[in-house]
Amino acid sequence: MKIIFSDFDKTLVDRSINKGSIPSDNLDILRKLKRNSVKFSIVSGRCLSFFKENYLELMDVVSYFVSSNGSSIYDVFHNDYIYRNFIDSNSLKKIYDCAKKYGLSVFFNLLDKRLYFEQGSYQYFDFDKINCEQVVLIGNIECWGELIDDIKQIEDVVINNRGKNPDV
Repeated sequence: MKIIFSDFDKTLVDRSINKGSIPSDNLDILRKLKRNSVKFSIVSGRCLSFFKENYLELMDVVSYFVSSNGSSIYDVFHNDYIYRNFIDSNSLKKIYDCAKKYGLSVFFNLLDKRLYFEQGSYQYFDFDKINCEQVVLIGNIECWGELIDDIKQIEDVVINNRGKNPDV
């Protein structure tokens, strides 16, 4: 076997157990894979900065991170991205405007960090100056269908709603 791909949440770690720490048995298996020259890759909807901020120990045992639902692939050994797909600035602005219109909190997942704007704490920033690979909208709204319709009008945007509304 040359490479193994795995999801992170509720596969490698269950964040609701042990304060979200990776079980030592799982880390031992990952170390053994590495010693046996088997590459291990995490495939996740989460962005790379999440892993660097919360699970730094993975940098020693993971070969690749396929993050933000496939928007980027990071090669840990070479400390470089081998694939990146950013949301264009015009689409980012439209998504941000939707968040404001519907009173939602918003995460912008960038390569090196996450920007978070709490509902109502929106501010201006230059979308041309950020490389964003994923946007996450958070909140409870009654007009869910209208939000989806608005976002579907934005070119090159894929909606992943984690199964909350099967009609999307």
